[in-house]
Amino acid sequence: MISIIGTVNDRLNLLRNSFSALKPNGWLFLSASGVSDSINKNYEKLYNADYDSTMEHYTYFSRNKQGEILYITHHFSEMELKSLISDVGFDRIEIKCSREASSRRPDEAAYFLYATCRRPSR
Repeated sequence: MISIIGTVNDRLNLLRNSFSALKPNGWLFLSASGVSDSINKNYEKLYNADYDSTMEHYTYFSRNKQGEILYITHHFSEMELKSLISDVGFDRIEIKCSREASSRRPDEAAYFLYATCRRPSR
């Protein structure tokens, strides 16, 4: 789940390392949380509440019941995820969007993105 890998630089490093670890024509499969404010107003509140600290749209701090920060969570648009994957050098990128229940909020809807991409042979 690339959505819980820190900052945008951390996410880029994850993809770069994955690219380097794959053989030519090797495939990467990954999942990401999708921007969900259109189907769940609670996400809109989370995005807005932490923006001054994260300075990144659709990013917020996942917290425990006591309000302590556990980790940063970023929700991707399909275009953003595709661009990030492409910038690293992957090709044949396909992204599927699915409306599901959130693992941390099982009574709430959220979008999840499932991506496949290939390290080219060049």
